[in-house]
Amino acid sequence: MNTTTKRLFETRPNVHRWVAKITARPAWKKACDAKAWYDKKKN
Repeated sequence: MNTTTKRLFETRPNVHRWVAKITARPAWKKACDAKAWYDKKKN
């Protein structure tokens, strides 16, 4: 996330906690890995 967006999440405790829970999930990590793989393959 860029700085402005990151700041919006960090200044809101409930949103920050929610994002931390979501991004810690194995499915989220798998989706990010798949996107990175797709982006590499695309270039």
